[in-house]
Amino acid sequence: PGYDRRVDEVTLKNGRVVAGPTANRYPFRLAREMEVAVNEVALVGEVRKQIDSSNDYLVSLYPAFGINHYFVGGDVQADGSVSHGPECVTRPEQASASIIVFATAGSFRDNGETINGYNTLTPPFLTTRMWSPESWQLGADPNDYGHLDARHGRKVVASFLDGSIRSLDVEEMRDMRLWSVKAAMNNDSDYKIRRSRGGRL
Repeated sequence: PGYDRRVDEVTLKNGRVVAGPTANRYPFRLAREMEVAVNEVALVGEVRKQIDSSNDYLVSLYPAFGINHYFVGGDVQADGSVSHGPECVTRPEQASASIIVFATAGSFRDNGETINGYNTLTPPFLTTRMWSPESWQLGADPNDYGHLDARHGRKVVASFLDGSIRSLDVEEMRDMRLWSVKAAMNNDSDYKIRRSRGGRL
């Protein structure tokens, strides 16, 4: 899962244990599965200079790439339910279209400084609009655009389920067909999820 609240702790290859939100987020779980150090998964590029790499919480919060967790892997609640479960690809055979898995992510510190990392991505739409309707401009708050960070020549680098890598403008990434298998199948660039009875966005 992209974000899993059921995970109490993650034991790494070297025997070290991380717990709480640090374990809920993907970086330490992915590092364990890949049998690599978390720095190889999370601390790529400038973010390694921007945060304290000895602080597990910060490493899990600000990896260089965010995950499209609502549509790939899932936003899993403590009771095991998945936010928008029918919309989410959790097994390869569910992927009838190739959508974004990871993309360069960013956020702002409280003092306005940029951090070139964040653990999750938010698509342009869930049940309602999630991004600013304003056109993206250099220096914009990444939170207003799903935590995307266009730090490579004003482009976002994204990896897709089919293994491809693409460089895209933030404005191109408003297309929900890049984020959701159902949007791609329905050829609906403005696709919105029907609100569930639970009322989650």
